[in-house]
Amino acid sequence: KEDTSMEGIAVGSDGLSVGPLAPASAAAAIDQRFPLSNDFYRRIVDGILAELQVHDGKAVLQPSHDFADPALIRGLAEGVEGILVVGEDGPAMGRFLSQCPVPVVLVDIIDTSATHEQVTSDNFGGIGQAVAHLADLGHRSLGLIAGPDVPATRERVEAFRYHVQRLGASIPDGWEAFPYRHIAGTAEALTPRLRMADRPTGICCCNDAGALAVLRAADAAGLRIPQDLSVVGYDDTDSAALVHVGPGTVM
Repeated sequence: KEDTSMEGIAVGSDGLSVGPLAPASAAAAIDQRFPLSNDFYRRIVDGILAELQVHDGKAVLQPSHDFADPALIRGLAEGVEGILVVGEDGPAMGRFLSQCPVPVVLVDIIDTSATHEQVTSDNFGGIGQAVAHLADLGHRSLGLIAGPDVPATRERVEAFRYHVQRLGASIPDGWEAFPYRHIAGTAEALTPRLRMADRPTGICCCNDAGALAVLRAADAAGLRIPQDLSVVGYDDTDSAALVHVGPGTVM
C-alpha cells in the first residue's frame, strides 16, 4: 500500500535533503540555520504540511536568503506544481515572481502590487481588537511599539492610529510608533520613557517580542503589570507564555 504521509525534510550543508516518507512537522523539518526557525513561521509551516497531508500532497522546503539567485528557478524539483513563499520579501522578489514558471502564493508577505495571490494576517482587524481590549479596560492614553520596517508593520501602525481615533483615545507624543530594535535594546530605550508622567497606560505591540521588551522595561521602571500598565502583543508566539505575567495576545 502506498504511504501517503508527509515527506521528511531536513536542511543540510548543501541546503536541502529529502528523506523517506514519514510524518513531519516544521519543528523537525527546520534546523537552527533556517531563517524561519522562530515559532511564528514554524506554526505556518506546520499548517501547510498538515493541509498537504490531508490532500496527499508532499512538500520540498528550500531556504533562501536571495530571491535574485537564479538557482532558485533552475533548482525547482521535478513535479513541483506550485510554490508557497513564507518569510520576508526582498528587492528581487518581483523578478522572482515574474520568472517563476509555476503558480506562487505569498504567505504573510504583503505584495503591494497585488499581482500574485497572497494570504496574510488581518492586521487592521487584529490591531483593532488590541486597541478595543485596552479601551474596554478603561485606558484612554495608548502607545504602540512598532516592528521591522515591512508592509505588515506599516499596516499595523496605520490601523493603530485609526482605531485609537475611532474610540476617542489619545496617543502621547513619541508613542505613535515607538521603534523596535530587539528586546534588550528596546527595553533599554523604553525604561526612561515609562518613568515619565505622560506615558501611556496601555501599550499595543506589533509583535510579541515588543511586548516582552515592554514587560522588561516596566519592571525596570518599577511599574506593575497590569495594575500600572497594560500590554497587548501580536502573533501568539510561544515566547509570550515564557513570562510569569504574560501580555494579552491578539492572533
